[in-house]
Amino acid sequence: MNDNKPNMLLIFGIVIFLFLADLLGIYLLIKYIEKLPQQKSPSSCRQKSEQKIEFDKTPNEMNQYMRDVQLSIKKNWEPPKSNISRHTTVLFKVNNNGDLLKYNISQSSGDTETDEAAINALKSSAPFKPFPKEFKEKTVDIQFTFDYNVHKTAN
Repeated sequence: MNDNKPNMLLIFGIVIFLFLADLLGIYLLIKYIEKLPQQKSPSSCRQKSEQKIEFDKTPNEMNQYMRDVQLSIKKNWEPPKSNISRHTTVLFKVNNNGDLLKYNISQSSGDTETDEAAINALKSSAPFKPFPKEFKEKTVDIQFTFDYNVHKTAN
């Protein structure tokens, strides 16, 4: 029975990680939408319609792109085993070709091995796929949180 506890803890940690990564995707989608050009003066209905069609396509494409980035990084995330929870947040920049341009730890876990495992997962995942054609930005900044959660149960 005790042999299942570490497996259950790992599964629970992975579920939490996926939930947080989905939240990150939503956050980045909102940030992207905020950057879309705003029309300052009314123009023809045709222009508004074209802008709306572009808007409708891009968030879905970029949302899928962010999920792919998340899955790629998750596959390479191999945190060191520990008896305490740890969280590392990495901020990184990707260009439209999918190249990892730069990265830094914006919030350390307090453990060098955990922080290095996060960076290794990121670097092993790069290069990523190119941006969707509808996404016009040259680069995107992504904040990614790596979680290793330990949940202690009462005996």
